[in-house]
Amino acid sequence: MNPADRPLVVIAAAEAVPWVKVGGLADVVGALFTGLRERFSVALFLPWYQSVRDTMPTRVKWEGKIAAGNGATEECRVAESVEHPGLFLISHEGFFGRPFVYGPAGKDYPDSVRRFAFFSRAVLEACRGMGLQARCFHCHDWHTALLPVYLKHLYGSAFSSASTVLTIHNLAHQGVAPAEEFPSLGLPQSCWSIEGLEFYGQVNLLKGGILDADRVTTVSERYAREILTPEFGCGLEGVLSRRRDVLTGIRNGVDYRIWNPRVDSFIARRYSTCAGKRFNRASLLELFGLKLGGSGPVFGFVGRLVEQKGVDLVVSVLERIAASGGQAVILGEGTPEHESQCVEACRRLPGAAAARIAFDEALAHAVYAGSDIFLMPSRFEPCGIGQMIAMKYGTVPLATRVGGLADTVRDVDEDGWGITCEPTPDSLASAVDRCFRLFSARDIWEKMVRRVMALDFSWRKPLEEYARLISSLVDGGS
Repeated sequence: MNPADRPLVVIAAAEAVPWVKVGGLADVVGALFTGLRERFSVALFLPWYQSVRDTMPTRVKWEGKIAAGNGATEECRVAESVEHPGLFLISHEGFFGRPFVYGPAGKDYPDSVRRFAFFSRAVLEACRGMGLQARCFHCHDWHTALLPVYLKHLYGSAFSSASTVLTIHNLAHQGVAPAEEFPSLGLPQSCWSIEGLEFYGQVNLLKGGILDADRVTTVSERYAREILTPEFGCGLEGVLSRRRDVLTGIRNGVDYRIWNPRVDSFIARRYSTCAGKRFNRASLLELFGLKLGGSGPVFGFVGRLVEQKGVDLVVSVLERIAASGGQAVILGEGTPEHESQCVEACRRLPGAAAARIAFDEALAHAVYAGSDIFLMPSRFEPCGIGQMIAMKYGTVPLATRVGGLADTVRDVDEDGWGITCEPTPDSLASAVDRCFRLFSARDIWEKMVRRVMALDFSWRKPLEEYARLISSLVDGGS
């Protein structure tokens, strides 16, 4: 097909690598923007945050007014990146000219629902104003969940041939606001109902998107099943169950151009075999100020220091790891409570455990390369990327049997390649003991390392699945 004749897919998201990154959402959106171009024309819309304003040459493509509630309008300007054609930035000084993407100290700005409602509507207005005939709008998380709602109720005639896909990266974040915010969204009053955005007396943007999108996806097959249950549904299990026929799980991938010990410029020594880990292991211990020369395994943790990630469970096994002759390193940022837990627990185990409270990508590469075992005891995990990165580096995952972890880590006792457990202190402690027994059996351990390094968690298969899904909407799958 001539590139000019390819259907246009418009991706709308709050972040995307390499331009704006707060979490894993950015990695997925960046991969889709690049990877889907083999099959479609692709445009990506991002808010024009203060953090990227002066780093990217642009040209203005459209200016206009965006309708808000109560008859108000907001000025909007849309610019396209000169260096990255197809990347469009939506400017609004009041909403996006701020020092943080979402808000300070890990919290959302109080007007976050208004910010991203404006962004969702601005994407549609900009596409109409620039003459972009989108065949599919791919929306991500609650930040752009209103786009399918606006399209259905206000822009149907302008985009009569367009479909919508909503990808849920983490159901726990839903874009909830008091009922008083509904008029500011500029939607018909009919949308304020139990069949629309109303959710226990509040506005819920994600609920609206789930109900109005043509397809709903989430980021692993297991998580797509879990969110239909009260345990993982975050209150929306009933809404999701009503739409289960259009709900699909597509696992995220890893960009092996970045996360690959063969080419990684951040690690102490590049490698492609088990033996190559030894030098990186010693380098990691030095970086964290831990004792060298130990014979036990090194456990690594990289991630947000929050309850979801099971940080308290990690802390609960640190003494056990040290007493058994192992060592542990923790890298991440999170809530003050969990940061303090990690620091205090490691302080009591000098030489055996250390925590670095920081978001440090270079150091993260060192942890993946130098650890023997990667700890991921999440209480829930839509997909998870750490376990997949770790395996490429020959670091065996110890993961809980939830969400995407269950899809990507199979226990060695079940003809698999990792160690799995339940998200409880006792289960994790037993799994740690198993790690020591397996690690001491060098032939078995090296076989596990070789096996995890050979697994393929690249973006190839996920991109094929997204392409099939979008094709089924825009051209019947042809």
